[in-house]
This record gives sequence, C-alpha cells and structure tokens, in this order.
Amino acid sequence: MRIGFLGSAEFCYNSISYFMNCIEEALNKEGIETLRILEDEVTEPLDAIIGINNTLPSEKNEDGLYYMDFFGCPVFNILLDPPYWHHSSLKSHMDNLFLIVLDQGHADYCKKYYGPLKDVERAYMLGPVKELKSYEEKEIDILFTGTFNYEYLDLKKTEKKIFSVCGSEDISRKLFEQLIIFRMEHPKMSALQSMMFILKKNNIRYTDDIFKWLMNVLGTYSDLYIQAYNRKKIITSLVDAGIAIHVAGSGWENLYPLCPDNLIITGSVDFSQTVDLIANSKMVLNIMAWEDGIHDRVLSTMKNGSICITNSNSYIDAHFQDGENILLFDLEKLDMLPAKINTLLNNQTKAKSIAYAGYLKVCSDFTWESFVKKYILAKVNSF
Repeated sequence: MRIGFLGSAEFCYNSISYFMNCIEEALNKEGIETLRILEDEVTEPLDAIIGINNTLPSEKNEDGLYYMDFFGCPVFNILLDPPYWHHSSLKSHMDNLFLIVLDQGHADYCKKYYGPLKDVERAYMLGPVKELKSYEEKEIDILFTGTFNYEYLDLKKTEKKIFSVCGSEDISRKLFEQLIIFRMEHPKMSALQSMMFILKKNNIRYTDDIFKWLMNVLGTYSDLYIQAYNRKKIITSLVDAGIAIHVAGSGWENLYPLCPDNLIITGSVDFSQTVDLIANSKMVLNIMAWEDGIHDRVLSTMKNGSICITNSNSYIDAHFQDGENILLFDLEKLDMLPAKINTLLNNQTKAKSIAYAGYLKVCSDFTWESFVKKYILAKVNSF
C-alpha cells in the first residue's frame, strides 16, 4: 500500500508538520509506504492521499478537472479548526473525500451542509511528547500555550473586516454584535447553535447556502473574538487571584499591563518546542472551544505527566473524571477555579495521583497507532 501526503500551509507554530510526521511514522510502523506529493506531480496510482487543512477538494488541474476525480482513490482531509472556516474548499463535489474533524458538532455540520462526502468522523490529535520528568522536578506551576489575538477584541476593527466581505454594513453589524453578546452570555453554546438562535430572533429567512456563508464570515469572526475574550477572562481571573501563569505564544504582551505581577511571558515558540514547557509544568491550562471534541493540548499535557486544567464538554465528560485524571472548571463559575488549583498546588500527593492517572489514560486510549488504524487504514481497506 502506498499513501501520499499533501503539503499544507502552516499555522499554529508549525503544528501541521508535526501532525503529518506523526501520522506518517505510525503508518510506516504498519508497513505502509508513504511519500510526500504535490497534486500536479502524481504520476503513479496511490491507495490514499492525506492532507491537513488542505484545499484539494476545490482544486482543478489545467484541463478544468478536479484533482479529486483524477486521483480516483480515497482522500483524507483533517480539519484542525471548524469546517465553516474552510468553506471555500468544501464547496465542490467530494464523493471520495473522508473528512476528519475534531468535534462531533463539526462532523454533523459537514454531513448536513456539504456533500456528497464519503464519510465524516470526529477524531483527535496528539501534541508533542518528551521523556517524562517526575512531578517534583517540574519547575513551572501553571502553563498556557496559545496565541492571544487581542486585536479581535477591538469590535470596530473586526467589523471592518466583516464589512469588506458583507454587502450590507448595518445588517452584518447588527447580527455580529448580537452573536458576540449571545456567545459571551452562553459560553456552552456553539457558534452554530448561537447563529441559529440569532437568525430566528431576527426573523431572518435563509437558505443552506446563505447559512454556510454566514457561518464562514460571522461564525468565524465570532470564534476569533470569543477565543480572545475567554483567554483574557480566564487568565486575568487567575492572576488576579494571586496565581502565577506562564504563557507561551504571541500577543500576550498586550495583556501584561493589566496583570503584570503574576503573568510570566515566554513569547512565541515552535510547536515542537512546546513539549519542553509542557513537560516542565505541573499543570497546563486549556480553554476548550468545542462542545463535543478534544484539543491536542489536553492529551499532550497528560502524556507528558502533567495535569490538564480545562473547561468541560460532553466528550471530556465521557472520557475523563474530574479530580481523578483531569481538573475541570465551569466557564460560568470561574470564581471556583483558583481554590481548586491552590488545593493541588498545596497537596502534591494528590496532584501526582491525578497526573499519573491522566498519563495512563492517554497512553491506553489515545495513540497515533490507534488513530491510523481506525481513521485511515480501516477506511482505505473498505473503500
């Protein structure tokens, strides 16, 4: 069996290259031959093609034919963010496309609004892992890795970006501002659920095509706003409670003037280098944006023998237990989080127990080997 890997534009500190390398290595261990390809340079048949955040489904060759049809084999595209962010590459026929997404709501969205698709399935990604340090050796109490896109909190600037795409400034501003307010007041509601509520509230009729376009524009920008809003809210609530937070990623210098005493800024680091920080941290904070999926930060934290602190969702509730192998918080009850963290900072025996239980859970249930067997090879063999 020969499987080709398509290159993709990088994002999030070179995470795509890391994930691609891990998937390729796991396939090689199964005896699968792999090669890196460009869509216009394939001269021999392949058994499958894999891309991450790739635009292949909408691309055509010089004869006007879709590459998807030309290849005639299963094509896997792993989307690391919501599918409506990738609307422009999901508009074409995709009857040999296997989409892999990270949230069940994203899978349901694709099944309803895009097609034909061969299959859509929720999966997981795993972040970098390093040789384990003992819990006592870890020098950082609490770490957060990720960008702080502070510029999206400037509504006027964000709305200007939206207006450049939308035809009606008044309508787009009204819907976007209502969408932002609703999502801030209902943090457990997804962008999809929130958008439907706002459209119904305004008695706006829409077709599927209009809804997909609205999600691509307003849904995407509301995600970016809410991400920045939640990161600022949670980090400031902890530092204001006297808890020191190390942050690694770009943009955090813009938050520093609000909380200089307990915010320790590392700056931007490559994805593969975050393992050094995670492995050296007793706890790693995660802020989940999805209602039924998991972020690689959660699993990477656990596999490096650290405690993951995260808000819950249905997927996490189904796989982990608060206080046993993970530390959970409620976005609507952030005032309770500092006490939970301080309890573990002052009880190293309990903290070590949670960290070790999380490590065992991830080693057992979440591996690249099981990923390629379930989400890639099983599909190729049944194609």
